[in-house]
Amino acid sequence: MRLLDDIAARGAEIRTKLREFLERHEYTSDTRTVLVVAGVDTALEYHQAIWLLHERKLNGQPSP
Repeated sequence: MRLLDDIAARGAEIRTKLREFLERHEYTSDTRTVLVVAGVDTALEYHQAIWLLHERKLNGQPSP
């Protein structure tokens, strides 16, 4: 499981850096920009949610 722990830690770092990047800039309110920023934010939330489910062993696999 060490590899998965490393991947989870790296994923958390990347999510943090991407969120900081998104918050650091001001964006125009045109439809295309809003959709891109919203899509990236949604992807980051899904990524975090998937890893939280994994950490809590809520992945739909039967217990041994």
